[in-house]
Amino acid sequence: MYVTSGSRVVGAGIEFLGNLSGSEITYFDVDLSNAGITLTYHTNVTWSGASFNGVKLTDLTKAFDPLTFVSSTNAAFTAANFSVAGNVASFNWQGISFNNGDQIVISAASAVPEPRTVSLMLACLAILAFVSRRRKV
Repeated sequence: MYVTSGSRVVGAGIEFLGNLSGSEITYFDVDLSNAGITLTYHTNVTWSGASFNGVKLTDLTKAFDPLTFVSSTNAAFTAANFSVAGNVASFNWQGISFNNGDQIVISAASAVPEPRTVSLMLACLAILAFVSRRRKV
């Protein structure tokens, strides 16, 4: 399987439409957003053959933000079938059978606040505690 080169605008609907004449991807849609990636299958298909049978999404301008496996309506596709290395996100479904409507959901990892943000929040809480205690006296 291959995807032709070209740019897509993230979050502008489904970026790669499957099951259309002349489509880059035959069996599924790929929806990219700032929140993550969703793949939706349009046919019953079993993937077999090579050790890697799937799709790799590549961002040539930067590394992907941390992505994590969230869920799959197909129990055979698990977190072990998804990986991220730098600017490549890989979905490997070798040996897995999919049904029409199956979805795979990948999410951007939740942001971890910077130490400066946490320090500011703690300082504000300390001030509120001081003011609250002072009012009681």
